[in-house]
Amino acid sequence: DIFSRPSNEIIAERESQQNAEANAGNYNDAELTIQVLNGGYANGMATKVKQELEGEGYNVSSIGTYSGEKISKTRIYVKEDGMGQQLKKSFEVVTDPTVASEYDIVVVIGTGE
Repeated sequence: DIFSRPSNEIIAERESQQNAEANAGNYNDAELTIQVLNGGYANGMATKVKQELEGEGYNVSSIGTYSGEKISKTRIYVKEDGMGQQLKKSFEVVTDPTVASEYDIVVVIGTGE
């Protein structure tokens, strides 16, 4: 990695990981707005995941269909490092404010679910 990537990218990635670890306890995911998008082929999955998350005390504001590239594994997109850490046990967490623009957390259900 050190020889194939620019050092500023490696440093930025390490700082991002450290910030996420430092902020992990600062967010209560149950208080954040969540959108669930069906990125798979099975109808009704967004509703099912919404009900499961609400049953666990999360605030799901919206459901819909994901229009991006299909992914096999469910993942969540967060606005800021440190968000989504309580959901990390169930999903891969990706910090991407372009996907999570209107909501704090966007859950995209994968095709393998």
